[in-house]
Amino acid sequence: MSNYGKHTPAPWSLEVRRGEKWDIDSDSGILVAETYSPNDALLIAAAPDLLEALELIVMERAWYRSERPEGYNIEDRLNAWEETARAAIAKAKGEQQC
Repeated sequence: MSNYGKHTPAPWSLEVRRGEKWDIDSDSGILVAETYSPNDALLIAAAPDLLEALELIVMERAWYRSERPEGYNIEDRLNAWEETARAAIAKAKGEQQC
Protein backbone atom coordinates (compact mmCIF):
# COMPACT_ATOMS: atom_id res chain seq x y z
CA MET A 1 0.00 0.00 0.00
CA SER A 2 1.29 3.44 -0.91
CA ASN A 3 2.00 6.14 1.67
CA TYR A 4 1.07 8.79 -0.89
CA GLY A 5 -1.29 11.29 0.63
CA LYS A 6 -0.34 10.43 4.21
CA HIS A 7 1.65 12.81 6.36
CA THR A 8 2.65 13.34 9.95
CA PRO A 9 -0.39 14.62 11.84
CA ALA A 10 -0.63 18.38 12.38
CA PRO A 11 -0.03 20.79 13.92
CA TRP A 12 3.56 21.41 12.96
CA SER A 13 5.77 24.02 14.60
CA LEU A 14 9.03 25.80 13.86
CA GLU A 15 12.20 25.90 15.87
CA VAL A 16 15.60 27.42 15.05
CA ARG A 17 18.40 25.07 15.95
CA ARG A 18 22.14 25.10 15.49
CA GLY A 19 22.51 28.58 14.09
CA GLU A 20 20.30 29.30 11.12
CA LYS A 21 18.86 25.85 10.59
CA TRP A 22 15.07 25.62 10.91
CA ASP A 23 13.42 22.42 12.10
CA ILE A 24 9.75 21.70 11.54
CA ASP A 25 8.40 19.34 14.21
CA SER A 26 5.03 17.77 14.87
CA ASP A 27 3.39 18.12 18.27
CA SER A 28 4.26 14.47 18.86
CA GLY A 29 7.97 15.35 18.53
CA ILE A 30 8.54 13.92 15.06
CA LEU A 31 10.98 15.88 12.89
CA VAL A 32 9.05 16.67 9.70
CA ALA A 33 11.70 18.68 7.82
CA GLU A 34 14.86 20.75 8.12
CA THR A 35 15.79 23.80 6.07
CA TYR A 36 18.07 26.82 6.13
CA SER A 37 15.42 29.04 4.57
CA PRO A 38 12.96 30.72 6.94
CA ASN A 39 10.47 31.19 4.08
CA ASP A 40 10.59 27.48 3.23
CA ALA A 41 10.21 26.64 6.92
CA LEU A 42 7.08 28.80 7.22
CA LEU A 43 5.52 27.24 4.13
CA ILE A 44 6.33 23.69 5.26
CA ALA A 45 4.94 24.31 8.76
CA ALA A 46 1.73 25.68 7.25
CA ALA A 47 1.30 22.79 4.78
CA PRO A 48 -1.26 20.85 6.88
CA ASP A 49 -3.33 24.02 7.38
CA LEU A 50 -3.22 24.85 3.68
CA LEU A 51 -4.24 21.30 2.78
CA GLU A 52 -7.12 21.41 5.27
CA ALA A 53 -8.38 24.72 3.85
CA LEU A 54 -8.31 23.44 0.28
CA GLU A 55 -9.95 20.12 1.19
CA LEU A 56 -12.72 21.98 3.00
CA ILE A 57 -13.46 24.16 0.00
CA VAL A 58 -13.44 21.25 -2.46
CA MET A 59 -15.54 18.99 -0.24
CA GLU A 60 -18.16 21.66 0.50
CA ARG A 61 -18.35 22.72 -3.14
CA ALA A 62 -18.83 19.12 -4.30
CA TRP A 63 -21.57 18.61 -1.68
CA TYR A 64 -23.31 21.82 -2.73
CA ARG A 65 -23.23 20.85 -6.41
CA SER A 66 -24.70 17.40 -5.75
CA GLU A 67 -27.30 18.32 -3.11
CA ARG A 68 -28.40 21.86 -4.01
CA PRO A 69 -30.36 22.19 -0.76
CA GLU A 70 -33.22 24.64 -0.71
CA GLY A 71 -32.58 27.66 1.51
CA TYR A 72 -28.88 26.90 1.79
CA ASN A 73 -26.94 30.10 2.41
CA ILE A 74 -23.69 29.72 0.48
CA GLU A 75 -22.51 33.10 1.80
CA ASP A 76 -22.18 31.73 5.35
CA ARG A 77 -20.09 28.82 4.08
CA LEU A 78 -17.95 31.13 1.93
CA ASN A 79 -17.18 33.19 5.03
CA ALA A 80 -16.09 30.05 6.90
CA TRP A 81 -13.91 28.91 3.98
CA GLU A 82 -12.35 32.34 3.73
CA GLU A 83 -11.55 32.41 7.45
CA THR A 84 -9.86 28.99 7.28
CA ALA A 85 -7.92 29.94 4.15
CA ARG A 86 -6.81 33.32 5.55
CA ALA A 87 -5.48 31.67 8.73
CA ALA A 88 -3.49 29.14 6.68
CA ILE A 89 -2.09 31.88 4.43
CA ALA A 90 -1.08 33.99 7.45
CA LYS A 91 0.74 31.00 8.94
CA ALA A 92 2.57 30.34 5.65
CA LYS A 93 3.65 33.99 5.49
CA GLY A 94 4.81 34.09 9.10
CA GLU A 95 2.10 36.56 10.11
CA GLN A 96 0.83 34.11 12.72
CA GLN A 97 2.72 32.07 15.28
CA CYS A 98 3.46 28.53 14.07
